[in-house]
Amino acid sequence: MAYSWINGQGKLVWENIFGHMNIWNAKDRQILRKINTIYQQFGYLYTSDSWKPYLPSGNEQAHTSSWQNNEVSIWNIVSDKEDVASKIDLLVDDDKLQYYELWTGKKLNVSAHKVNLRSI
Repeated sequence: MAYSWINGQGKLVWENIFGHMNIWNAKDRQILRKINTIYQQFGYLYTSDSWKPYLPSGNEQAHTSSWQNNEVSIWNIVSDKEDVASKIDLLVDDDKLQYYELWTGKKLNVSAHKVNLRSI
């Protein structure tokens, strides 16, 4: 799921593969629901030509991609390690805008043109 998330490409759920059940665990189903909700809300960005893969995050363990238009920017962040995203700051052009962490809905703190993910 991390691969599809960082590339903004979605995920095919195929639970019955020619009679063999490939059942998803509860945690993966919950993650897929969150991803699907974000894709539904911002699908116009994910299907645009604005994809910027592998942006610098200041942390070698965090991989970031971005999509944007004139009004909205989205960063997808993945890592093989837990809690890595909460240890990075994303550089932004306008620190007067409001930034939200879509996974939880929490508002993020901005200072000195950095979105502080440590506030999650």
